[in-house]
Amino acid sequence: MPSNKVALNPIEELRPLWQALQEGNQSISLEGLSGASRAFLLALLFRGTKRSLLILVPEVAQGRELYQDLAFFLNPPEGSPGKGTSAWTRQAYLFAYEESSLKGPATDPGEENGGFLRQAPLSKETIGERLEVLEQLRSGRKVIVVASIAAIMRRVPSRKALAERVRSLRLWDRCERQELIDLALEGGYRQADLVEERGELAMRGGIVDLYPPGYPNPLRIELDDDLVESIREFDPASQKSIRLLDEAVLLPFREDLDGARGLHEALFDYLPSDGIIVLDDAVTVTQKIRALEAWIQESSRSGRNGKGPQRALPLNGHSRRAPGSPSSTVGPPFEGTEQEGFSPSAYLDPEECQLYLEESQLLRLYPLGLTELTEEEEGSAESYSLTPGPAGYYQGHFPDLARQVRQWQREGFSIALICLSRGQAIRLKSLLEEYGASVISAPPGGTAIEAFDGLFQSSPTPVPAQVFVGRLSGGFLLSGLKAAVLIEDEIFGLRQKRAPTRQSKKDLFLSNFANLKPNDYVVHVDYGIGHYLGVTRIETGGNVREFLEIEYAGGDKLYVPLDRLNLVHKYIGGESTAPPLEKLGHSAWKKLKCKVKGSLREVARELLRLYAAREVSPGYAYSPENPWHQEFDALFEYEETPDQLQAILEVKADMEKSRPMDRLVCGDVGYGKTEVAMRAAFKAV
Repeated sequence: MPSNKVALNPIEELRPLWQALQEGNQSISLEGLSGASRAFLLALLFRGTKRSLLILVPEVAQGRELYQDLAFFLNPPEGSPGKGTSAWTRQAYLFAYEESSLKGPATDPGEENGGFLRQAPLSKETIGERLEVLEQLRSGRKVIVVASIAAIMRRVPSRKALAERVRSLRLWDRCERQELIDLALEGGYRQADLVEERGELAMRGGIVDLYPPGYPNPLRIELDDDLVESIREFDPASQKSIRLLDEAVLLPFREDLDGARGLHEALFDYLPSDGIIVLDDAVTVTQKIRALEAWIQESSRSGRNGKGPQRALPLNGHSRRAPGSPSSTVGPPFEGTEQEGFSPSAYLDPEECQLYLEESQLLRLYPLGLTELTEEEEGSAESYSLTPGPAGYYQGHFPDLARQVRQWQREGFSIALICLSRGQAIRLKSLLEEYGASVISAPPGGTAIEAFDGLFQSSPTPVPAQVFVGRLSGGFLLSGLKAAVLIEDEIFGLRQKRAPTRQSKKDLFLSNFANLKPNDYVVHVDYGIGHYLGVTRIETGGNVREFLEIEYAGGDKLYVPLDRLNLVHKYIGGESTAPPLEKLGHSAWKKLKCKVKGSLREVARELLRLYAAREVSPGYAYSPENPWHQEFDALFEYEETPDQLQAILEVKADMEKSRPMDRLVCGDVGYGKTEVAMRAAFKAV
């Protein structure tokens, strides 16, 4: 171990580390962190130093896990941005690289992958995610990026080329419709009738729909002549608007933005000058880079120039060879990339990678006892140690948990309690309050790391524990930092997640037409009953689009664009007699709709009279929720689905009212109707 290791003081735990970073020390080591505590500390450093971080991990899978933990601490919860808020609100990003593009096995069948896996082209979605990260860095935003060694070895387009392909639109900006379409098509978008997948583009009149990187849903841009009149996010299944946006950032879906020049820059080139590079599990990261460099040097010395035995690139998997030793089988680096449409020049040379690291400020993370520094690094590196411990495993013993939370609060700890669902979060908060612990729900729209702002300032009074809805790989306790984190499995015990069986919104939306055949009867909301003839293609405005063709009385035909499918439904009625077809332009359908509306009003009046009488009738009000109810609910094996949770809350709320309850619990087989009834029965007794 290095002799100049600093044991951090409990009160000023992070200050020496931050000071070393601010002073520009090129080599800093931190030992002992593992699991979610790594993400926590990195999130604190990011928030405290206000500098961009690039975290290099050995494997694609490790990068994904670390990113998910960082996303919990730094990114707003899904769906939290409101009207007018840009979707670009994340602070943590994954520089994507798909495992499916790492083709194996190795040439030696005796070793599982052997640490060598071939490269293949990236999918359009992965390219979009990578370009999203590049644009965040290019635009100067302070972000934290996780990347595997495999991900950073692939070169990226130049900053200049990316800037030329990115378009930022705000309300009432000037933008020609054709200019927007050309930008999307040249950027790799694919034209479609309906935008349902990333990278698709659709146009109709002054409306342009497209699904760019960086947004959870596609965007609908409405132009009034050459002015941006509105920007909306919409549901790709129902095609209905979700919310208004003030701004849209449109990114391309292709990497070859530099044309014939190809890919010639690296992710490192996008990192700001004050950016920090973090080597997570630094020993393994360094070994992988050295092994890659030694392997390519050996391949070059062989002089085979692409004509030797087929080789694969050592970027993923666990090699059983000693770090840095060449493989027994030699061949050209990046074998197989030419026929896939890529050249070896599209990948970073390991020596270049090493130069980037030598010129950057490095923070090396080591698991406990696995520090490995060169003699030069050992003399110059400032080393620190933090050792997290378990925060406990309570398995539904809430009095013990409440007692521990109160103890932590007396000692000035910041506490985060993480549940997987809103229902479990509500239940946990209520239980702990019943046992005397001070607990609050996390503020909506905030980030989890904000719960630990007390670490940056001393508070004379205990800080309430905060309950979050989210997902973290595990809990931890950092006593010196006075930080405690517990996840749902550690609080309630391991619970199973019910496998979904119902159709998605998109499937439900299209199911009306799954069995539709020519000559079936359909009903159009505005024009009534007609014969469905099929789908036909018609050229309009220079574009070929698909329409539903419906025939009415007298041979009149109606063509319904596929983006208006919500107006058409399959006719459901008796099969013994055929319904009469409506006549287009005739008033009979309107009169029939008016008559039905009148009948519905009468039914509504009768229901109002009935339920008004029920409201004034006396009923039995059951007692409010207490810890027994909460603990009973926590013992169920499965995590509640959103609909099941809503049913439980509504049934219990009605049981506490002093009027008769009138509810029908209806759901798919295996979706927990019995669990709803058991909760109600327990409340009743």
